[in-house]
Amino acid sequence: MGSNMALNLATYAERYHYPKLRVWNRTTTKAKDLAPGYHQIATSLYEVGSTCDIVHGCLANDDVALAVYRELFKIQNKGSIYVDHSTLYPTTSKMLQAEAKKNGVYFLSCPVFGPPAAAKSADLLIILSGDTEARGIVKAYLVPSLGKALVDCGEMTADGATLKLLGNNCILGTIELLSESFTLAEKANFNVDVFYNFILVSDTYVA
Repeated sequence: MGSNMALNLATYAERYHYPKLRVWNRTTTKAKDLAPGYHQIATSLYEVGSTCDIVHGCLANDDVALAVYRELFKIQNKGSIYVDHSTLYPTTSKMLQAEAKKNGVYFLSCPVFGPPAAAKSADLLIILSGDTEARGIVKAYLVPSLGKALVDCGEMTADGATLKLLGNNCILGTIELLSESFTLAEKANFNVDVFYNFILVSDTYVA
């Protein structure tokens, strides 16, 4: 996800004549393996935090996010905007927003919905929350550079994080229901291929 999103941001930066995107990864080899594009590899978090006005992050979990952003906040590049695409607990997102404010920077919750293929084609659904002014700045390019649509959840980053969890819950519920339905089809000796094809076309017609 992060790699595809980074490449799309680099494409946007090149198109509008911004400086090259700086790319950093906790595993250096992964950053170096990124496909060629309008970007350069950052050797440290300090380089990212001290030279970039807007930083996008996509991190594995809450503990990693706390560690990385706290290190960035310490640099205190005043007015910088940190746009986080990770799936975090609302409490973690709220904590990071408060800590960012104390350090004179902005933290935005910006999780996304969609598979890696959607990240590659910039067809993600973007959820955004945080400081109003900072939101306005990143809104100007999030769609269409990263996604096809954006839901604005207001000033509290915890709200954006909550919507991401609610959406994930809906997806998991749908997967469970489909699994049960396929099992029912098998038990009823119904052709599961026919049922599968029905699923593919039914979203247009079923209310």
